[in-house]
Amino acid sequence: MSDAFNSKIYSISEAENIIKNNSINKYELVYRLVPDKNIFLLSDDNYQKNILKIMPLKFISPKRLELLKEIKSRHLPTIIEYCVIGSEIAIIKTYVEGRTLYDIVEEEGVIEESQVINYLIEIIEALNVLHTRSEKLIFRDIHPKNIVINDKGQVCLIDIESVRVYDSTKEIDTVMIGAIGFVAPEQYGFMQSDERSDIYSLGMVCYYMLTGAIPDISFNRMDGGMLECSGKFRLILNKMTRFSPDVRYSDLTRLKEALENRGKLSSKTKKILSGIVIVCLLMISLGNIFIPKTLEENQVELSELSTESETKEADNDVKSLDLMNANSELTAVEAAAVAAAEGVAAKEAKEAKEAKEAEDVVAEEETEETVETVETEEILMEDNLVDEN
Repeated sequence: MSDAFNSKIYSISEAENIIKNNSINKYELVYRLVPDKNIFLLSDDNYQKNILKIMPLKFISPKRLELLKEIKSRHLPTIIEYCVIGSEIAIIKTYVEGRTLYDIVEEEGVIEESQVINYLIEIIEALNVLHTRSEKLIFRDIHPKNIVINDKGQVCLIDIESVRVYDSTKEIDTVMIGAIGFVAPEQYGFMQSDERSDIYSLGMVCYYMLTGAIPDISFNRMDGGMLECSGKFRLILNKMTRFSPDVRYSDLTRLKEALENRGKLSSKTKKILSGIVIVCLLMISLGNIFIPKTLEENQVELSELSTESETKEADNDVKSLDLMNANSELTAVEAAAVAAAEGVAAKEAKEAKEAKEAEDVVAEEETEETVETVETEEILMEDNLVDEN
């Protein structure tokens, strides 16, 4: 039986004999860390955890391990020692506590964009340690199971022994290493891997964190329809994972600048806008230059004209109302005058009627008195005639 590197699978006792007979320090083998793989957990005299990994010599040379032993970074495990056993090599390195990104996404679901960017920046710092060495080192095997997050939220790349030294004289990698869906297209034999290959794999890891999906190897690209992130970050991921290395970010510095400046105007855009402002100021200074109004300015002007028209209409309405009120007031005065006049006439007619009635009563009384006087005189005359007879 063999592992991914076609290496013999060692038993616990065989692995114990290897560290007992070849290691400088004293270790106690605790258990096999990964089933069916030559990866074991060790404990040293200070009860510090370490890893024993046995792999074919063709994948990692002692010279490369010497380079890795020089690297001290909180984002990378430290190579403590190694020994060659025939066609294989046993490597002892520090153990990294924490959970892999793969386990986090599988157990907790997708990761928010802001946290993805935080992880991304820390991974960039780890890779920068390798990429900026005088002998440039390319990680080549970035995928969710090779990235560990500790309890403090710090990021660490494991499997550091898979790195290779970049050789500008070579056209392709000697050995293809990488996880399907995350490995850059050129690592299939098109050309030699370089820092742009790590940037591609890193973009695919971000895609996995955001979607929980393994990138489709048939397209070797991200499924943009599954991405839920800001437009600016989407553009960054698209550029990181372009098929051709020539159109990706050329190095980690450019990538980090893009992340830090997302949401800001680029220097090129600023220059264009500055040029437009200068031209506009020059045109204004020359005078008699028509500057088209923006849609917002036109809307404001139309609103002002509409308001002015409405104000005039309101003024006219007020004037009409005042006139109507004045007419109403005049009509009321006239009506009051007529009513008063009619009242006076009625009063005078009543008084005239009453005066006439009084005159009629006096005349009737005078007539009655005259009649009574005549009747009295007739009675007296009759009495005299009787006396005379």
